[in-house]
Amino acid sequence: MALTLLALAEFMGASGYWAWVKAGAEAAAVGGMADWFAVVVLFRHPLGIPIPHTAIIPKSKARIADSMAEFVHAHFLQRDKLLAKLADFNVAQHLGDWLQQAMQVQHFVQGVRQMLLDALHTLDDAPIRLALTDALTTQAQRWNAASTLGQALDLVTKDNRHQQVLNMGLEKVAALLKAPQVGEFLGQQIHELLKKDYPKIHWAVDALHSAADLSRSAADKLSDAVMGYLQEVLSNPAHPHREDFSRWVAQYIDQLRTDAELQKDFNDTKDRLVQSPEVRDFLGTVWTDVKTRLMADLASDDSSLAGHAERALQGLGQRLASDEGLRQSVNHYFEQVAGQLADQLSQGIPKHIADTIKAWDDKQLVQELERSVGRDLQFIRINGTLVGAVLGLGFYGLHWLGSFVPSLFPQ
Repeated sequence: MALTLLALAEFMGASGYWAWVKAGAEAAAVGGMADWFAVVVLFRHPLGIPIPHTAIIPKSKARIADSMAEFVHAHFLQRDKLLAKLADFNVAQHLGDWLQQAMQVQHFVQGVRQMLLDALHTLDDAPIRLALTDALTTQAQRWNAASTLGQALDLVTKDNRHQQVLNMGLEKVAALLKAPQVGEFLGQQIHELLKKDYPKIHWAVDALHSAADLSRSAADKLSDAVMGYLQEVLSNPAHPHREDFSRWVAQYIDQLRTDAELQKDFNDTKDRLVQSPEVRDFLGTVWTDVKTRLMADLASDDSSLAGHAERALQGLGQRLASDEGLRQSVNHYFEQVAGQLADQLSQGIPKHIADTIKAWDDKQLVQELERSVGRDLQFIRINGTLVGAVLGLGFYGLHWLGSFVPSLFPQ
């Protein structure tokens, strides 16, 4: 437009008012072209001519990348600055205030609950069941069951607790012998034994008296004898058989710890049990049961897990609000974590920024920058044209005023 006005002014003789138009148009054209040149040389060679000190941004890409990375490192990732900001923020205080707001906590927990429910819906159960079964099986095979049993028995024998176990066993046997059906069963077994292995004795006994009644009587006497023995052991803490039991338990514990052959047999039995199809099938159902229970609870409006989480978080908020020591501990923890992250990121992020910018294609870099600030660049050219026009008119006005000075002060 400035060139058009300049041509029109020249065509009209460039005198009178047209002289002013010419002066403004000339300066506007120069200003516009100068700003166009200044903008263009930032991104490329003007008109493709490799003039020195042009295409500044593409040539300086590596330096710009390093400078930007250093700027981010110096102003955003300095450990001291981050920790100072974090200390001023008082994470524990803000966290406690937020956790005491029941609606906020409820919305947060409900969001997590829905997220977990969606995740459980999308999970593929088959590989999880297989992985869980394999993991549990592997851990079970690594487990030295014999040694664990020895340790458990060692705990049981402390303070003669194994004698209490023996008492419970003997009491159970005594209670079993008192049961009428047990006496009938023993009498029947004695009767059948006589008939099968001692038929003549059975015939002779049956001829004099009922063999079945005699067998039941013998069973009752046998039960009474066993009961008498059990009562004797139970009533006498120093009974010889108790000492025999203690020695046997101690010997078995020692074998479980030291006898490699016994350990191998015990663990081989455990491994066969773990590898059995029945056990593997059971382990495979563990994930299904857990997932089903989790989904049922999470899908419920009265989810017990969500309720526990809400109460726990609100309780934590109350503790943070009232316990200065806890707040200090939480803030100290966050400061430690932030410091570690700052140390890790202070090198990684700037390097990533620098490497990313350096990897950009020159044309792509220029296009992205021009696309981002293109409108502003256009206004730079327009402003240059307008400023040039104003300056041109100003200079011409000074020249015009200067032409009247001699007539105002004649010699």
